[in-house]
Amino acid sequence: MVASTGRMLRGPALACLALTLSWAFWPGAGGVAAQAALPVDVEAGASREVLTGDQEPWEDYWIRATVRPAPGTFVYGGVRHTRRFGQEDQQLEAGGGMPIAPRWTLRLEGTWSPTQRVLPIWGASGMVSHNLAPGWVLSVGGGRQVWDVTGVNRQHVGVVRHFPPFRLGYRLSLHQVDIGGSGVRHGVTGGWTYDRRGSDLAVWLGTGRDAMIIGPQDVRSVTERSAGVSGTHWLDRNTGIGYNFGIHRHGPHFTRTSSSVGIRRRL
Repeated sequence: MVASTGRMLRGPALACLALTLSWAFWPGAGGVAAQAALPVDVEAGASREVLTGDQEPWEDYWIRATVRPAPGTFVYGGVRHTRRFGQEDQQLEAGGGMPIAPRWTLRLEGTWSPTQRVLPIWGASGMVSHNLAPGWVLSVGGGRQVWDVTGVNRQHVGVVRHFPPFRLGYRLSLHQVDIGGSGVRHGVTGGWTYDRRGSDLAVWLGTGRDAMIIGPQDVRSVTERSAGVSGTHWLDRNTGIGYNFGIHRHGPHFTRTSSSVGIRRRL
């Protein structure tokens, strides 16, 4: 069942990757080659997560480029290298977002792993956001991730209240593991934009259940409690430092203490 579902839905994920990249870089399609002066953001970063239970730390390294061809529109692509449970994996990702109607925004993302050891073989997701009223944004989305042994469906609905320079958000997330249960997660985020360059600081809390990989090709619905801080500090108009620090407790399996840092450069 999982294998047949994966074959049926793998195409949309790869199509999302291909269409996004071709739109960004194909001459005459409004992409980079057609508009060489388009601004490009490049980010390179690394993360390390320390696990309890005498398990090896998780490590990630990534590089990503984002193009903004029009106000409110962006396209990005990147590559990630991951080390988990003593195994290494690579992943390609691409996505983008754009206004689709007054006060409506669409965002799409696709991922694919050519090595497929601990990361999903492929993933596809989408989200629609709507500006309900001044300062209020509602979002609804969903997606699917597929491993060799199972797959995960995800859905979420969220609302954010902006009262500059602050914001407060809530998200209700649901998931269903093909083999491994289902659950609900609640997340709350508070944010502060603290300078004219757009530097931002956020504090987040989460509780409930989430689909989590707890071993090579072992994906389950597990209880989760998490808290952390993240943000981006712009040193000047073109150079910023992104960061994320958090702690995640996954039931009786393990607790992760995570930290990541990335350098962003506007070209």
